[in-house]
Amino acid sequence: LTMPIKAVVSARDVGGILKGETATASAKVRADVTFGLDPEWNASATVNISYDWNEPPGIDFLGQRIEFARRADKELAGVIAKLEQEVRQEVARANIKPVLADAWKQGFINIRLSRRNPPAWMRITPQGMGLAGYTVNGRKVTLTVAVKAKTETFVGDEPPAPKPTPLPRQIANVRDLGLN
Repeated sequence: LTMPIKAVVSARDVGGILKGETATASAKVRADVTFGLDPEWNASATVNISYDWNEPPGIDFLGQRIEFARRADKELAGVIAKLEQEVRQEVARANIKPVLADAWKQGFINIRLSRRNPPAWMRITPQGMGLAGYTVNGRKVTLTVAVKAKTETFVGDEPPAPKPTPLPRQIANVRDLGLN
């Protein structure tokens, strides 16, 4: 996420020298956020917020520009660290494990392939699951998970339904699921 920021700050009666000056600044702020899931399906994020001054903070006084970017940078370092921590905490609060556990449970299923001549069924038994990626659209993050499953085909009567198992630990490397 990259966005422009413009700031205007008024200073009044600073040490009896500046009676009513206005400080201005503009910067391009970038937030790089990478989402992830740990093996127990807890959400996490790596957050890095950075900025580049387009117009360093300062005032125009008696025809001269007096800049104080170094001091502003020092103050902003704490603000940025706090904001990065707040984003990480907010992402960590996302309780997605129950949603994934429910989807996992629904994966244990028999699907009717044909009703006649002869009836045919496919039994699906999930074996593992991992995060395959995500997309971000505005404030919405959509996770894509990949599932490795055993499939069996039966001709005739419907086979016994597969017995659901608890949600396993996440397979850290989705390539381990055998997907290409």
